[in-house]
Amino acid sequence: METLSVSFLKRSVALLCGFPFFISMLFVFSFSGWAEENTLIPTVTVSDATTADFQLSLNEKATFRVIPTTGVTVLIKATQSVANVRLALYGTENKTSKPLLTLDIPAAYRQPEYLLFDANDCVTCYVEIDTSASSPTQGRSDILFSAIGTGLDAHRNFYNAIQLASLTWSVAENQLAEMEYKEALHDVRSHYEKAENIATSLEDHSLIIFSAYMQSIVSHYLGEYDNQADLLKRILHQTSIPQSYLIKINMDLASYYIYEKGEFDTAVAYLSIVFGHLNSGHYPLLYAEAKELEASIEIEKGSYLNAVAAFEETSKIFLEQGDVSNAIKSMTSLGWLFYHTGDFNNAMQQYVLAKKLATQVSDNYAITNLHIKLSGVYRQLGNIEQANHHVTQALTLSGRFKHAYLDAWANVEKAKLLQATGQYIYSKDTFDIAKRRFFKLNASKGASEIDFFVGLLNMQLGEHQQAKERIESYLFNTDGIATDYEHAIAASNLAHALTLLGSKDEAMKYQQNALNVLMQTQDIRSIGLAQIQMATLHASMGNVKTAETYFNKGTSKLIQTRSTLTQLDSTYAYANEVAHLDPVLALQIGRDISEQINAIFSEIKRTDLRRGYFSTYQKVVSLLVRVDNSLSAEQSLLLAEAARSRTIGYGLYRDNNTNNDIQREQKKLNQKQQVKLIELSTQIETQQRKQTIREIRVLSEALYQLESDNYVAPQSTAKFSAKSLAQLQQSLTEHDVVLFIDTAEVESRLWFIDQQQIVSFKSEHERFFSERVGAVLNVISQKLPLRKMRKEVAELRNTLFPSNAEYLFKGKTNLIVIPDGALTRLPFSLLSASSPAQNGWSVSYQHSLQNIVDSRKDNFATAVDEGSILVVANPLMKTMPKGQNSPLTYGFQSSSLPYTAKEASYINAFSAQPITLLNKGNASKQALVELDLSTFNIVHMATHGLANNHVPELGGLVLSNASSADNLLFASEIRRLRLKAQLVVLSGCETTQGHLIEGEGMLGLTRAFIEAGAHSVIGSLWQVQDDATAMLMKEFYRYLLQHELPISEALEKAKVAVKNHKRKNGTHPWRSPYYWAGFVLHGNAA
Repeated sequence: METLSVSFLKRSVALLCGFPFFISMLFVFSFSGWAEENTLIPTVTVSDATTADFQLSLNEKATFRVIPTTGVTVLIKATQSVANVRLALYGTENKTSKPLLTLDIPAAYRQPEYLLFDANDCVTCYVEIDTSASSPTQGRSDILFSAIGTGLDAHRNFYNAIQLASLTWSVAENQLAEMEYKEALHDVRSHYEKAENIATSLEDHSLIIFSAYMQSIVSHYLGEYDNQADLLKRILHQTSIPQSYLIKINMDLASYYIYEKGEFDTAVAYLSIVFGHLNSGHYPLLYAEAKELEASIEIEKGSYLNAVAAFEETSKIFLEQGDVSNAIKSMTSLGWLFYHTGDFNNAMQQYVLAKKLATQVSDNYAITNLHIKLSGVYRQLGNIEQANHHVTQALTLSGRFKHAYLDAWANVEKAKLLQATGQYIYSKDTFDIAKRRFFKLNASKGASEIDFFVGLLNMQLGEHQQAKERIESYLFNTDGIATDYEHAIAASNLAHALTLLGSKDEAMKYQQNALNVLMQTQDIRSIGLAQIQMATLHASMGNVKTAETYFNKGTSKLIQTRSTLTQLDSTYAYANEVAHLDPVLALQIGRDISEQINAIFSEIKRTDLRRGYFSTYQKVVSLLVRVDNSLSAEQSLLLAEAARSRTIGYGLYRDNNTNNDIQREQKKLNQKQQVKLIELSTQIETQQRKQTIREIRVLSEALYQLESDNYVAPQSTAKFSAKSLAQLQQSLTEHDVVLFIDTAEVESRLWFIDQQQIVSFKSEHERFFSERVGAVLNVISQKLPLRKMRKEVAELRNTLFPSNAEYLFKGKTNLIVIPDGALTRLPFSLLSASSPAQNGWSVSYQHSLQNIVDSRKDNFATAVDEGSILVVANPLMKTMPKGQNSPLTYGFQSSSLPYTAKEASYINAFSAQPITLLNKGNASKQALVELDLSTFNIVHMATHGLANNHVPELGGLVLSNASSADNLLFASEIRRLRLKAQLVVLSGCETTQGHLIEGEGMLGLTRAFIEAGAHSVIGSLWQVQDDATAMLMKEFYRYLLQHELPISEALEKAKVAVKNHKRKNGTHPWRSPYYWAGFVLHGNAA
């Protein structure tokens, strides 16, 4: 009777992205029985009933002799997870001749390899094992021999099935895509099922056990965990099960009940069997694996500190035994434990050590996982750029090596990073990608986790009802799957959502239950956050003392960890809630948050990664202004201005673009973005559009990273001070008044500044303004005359300009608005007809008080006092033939603008200065950028403006495609133009519109031109009509160039002219504000 190897699944716990996952290393064999002759070469005579076990220390080379008897085929089946092994078969002891057969097995290779030979190959055979090419780590490699009788066809059929399974799996691992991989695994399992049927007919229990166990492994890889458990239990009914099998089967079943069922008592029972077998022999590696499973139960319960010692012990054992792969997993698990107890520095240390080992053995799976881990640590430490670097590496590697599960978790980490930096729409989309990945892998728990994460995102967006529904969905779908600890974290956040929805009694029940569970764990960060949320709940119920007790407990926990945006937002929520009960405490908390944000903010160079902090910072400043009654109007204004002026200095982009290599790379990325935008404009199918949008965002990120890598700090970092404010007031004329607006969730604040005084008023909350502005814009879109929208306009006017503020406007004709929130979309000129002082205004907009000072002192660019005028008008569009779609040939398509040619003629008629005209085919991107734009005093762009809601930074101007397909001038490219113009006019559609980012304002073309150096920019808030626009531009340039009025006054008079325009038939076609109110002035009004 032939014998066969006993094989078992070597299964270790690796904590991937915060969740346990099984990593399987296949086929480690253990046998005994080899003889040794006087020659000192181990010798095995292989008959019909021979097995032998040979173990070799790593970094050695050894030879052993095999003598096959007649009619017997020798099967050498070798698998290991530690060393790079080379087997060579020689026919003589002298190995200078060419080997008869060779076999190379790389380290950590998952499949067994076979070397088959018989007496026809060599009477006395010599097999050389060489592990000298391995890493210096010491350990052992196991090589197994089995004899197969050549006359038994059934056994040959069995081994053929095994080899087919091994070959199919190997191909699937290395070459096939995700769906093909699953199909291949089903083929693998069918081969093992055939092998088991053959073994059953032979009544060979060892073969039955082997083939059934291999089916359980395949079921695991397919995500069919219940089927895997059924197969393992069926094996236990066999007789004469080798001890090594008993150990591994019981370990696998313990794993199943820990991770898939959450039945810890059942898992403990199986582990008791495992330790019973381990006590009867010396199995250091198996002991370490069993200890990790035992510790994993503590982890699932949230008792992290109890598990730390176990993983410290097991990582040491694995290293001593040369099992690098499992040592990496132990270190990774240890890092995860430190991470979840708030010890981020130790977590990073373990991850870095593990990654170093993984790199040495080229374990790409582990390297990818550790990049994900390191991203999470850096995110928690507030080092956003390093976090982004590591998650980008993880996404690259998971795509390259087709690690589908890790790709899902890398997308989760990416989404969390986007969430932490305020990029909420992008974050939602990335969570959706991760969820689809989990569904494909049948990882239902991972998919359900996404509901929880998106629920947290909903809360940050103020979508409290959606947050409640998402978290409830997670709790329902993971009932019996997730642990009590995981549910406690979710329940704590559900309680917070219920608090914000006003369901305080229900919230209290969830929060108390969650805390009861969390207090039994060592996750200090989750405990701290839950205690602060409990404090917020008690504060909302008026329980001040209890709230303060919980808050102090929570902060004492969180002080041991580095501040994250989530923690800062939770702390702010408490301060905001307690403000009306204890304003002194709220003030202290607000100041602490402000200091922490300033410390984090100074470390971040990338624009997109700062945004989440801008938003929180502005909310905190609004809180400080509200609760600090000791502040004068001037002091509170300076505080609000500090938040507003924290955005990028105007000199930044120009400073960054002096390097020609950088400019070329930026141009290349912009061209790729344009191609993708064109593809998007022609796509209809939803999934196709989503994929293109994702590709556009990747290119946008590459541009941001290029900006970060070549960051040059703004030239001026001076803080806007009381002295600066005094200088600003001195620069105002007697007719100027500045309106500074800070919208906030509880109450907003308005400041009126003129030459003599600064007056502050409290106003409505931000939701009020959002609703009222929305109502005004809605009636404007219906093209109704102004008299039919008086109600909507009056509600806004009376709120913004209360009756007790009328005296502030006496004699004022020039209004400078620094808007916030939804008010950035409001044309304030609509309010001037019935202003408190009953006089019309010239209106201009600024981003901050500092911008007003800079524009008047010519700090960021010296304007051309007398220079020529550049007009870009009516770009020629080469039309793509029907049925073709070639963005590289035809560029971005748009409709013609014949009325813009009239605009050019009007400017020429009114101007005494020379005009440079780029018209029709000459109105191209190439012709524009080749000009010395710094010589122009006025730049007039009469072309389509493009707003991009998916990636706001990709807004741009559409130019002629007659000579080049590269015809879209992106906002990022506009910022890099070197302008000194007093005025840029954008007469196309939606040229001032952009994406409203809390704390940073609108990202649009107007802001891009100002950052490029323009002093003033006129653009439109909504889509405009060509003929009305042409008339408005005619009147504007008449007043500006012929009458030499200030820019803001010329614009307001032009609006009045369009509004009152009378046709020959006596009609007034453009009475509605839709035709003229949308054009607004940003920057210097002079």
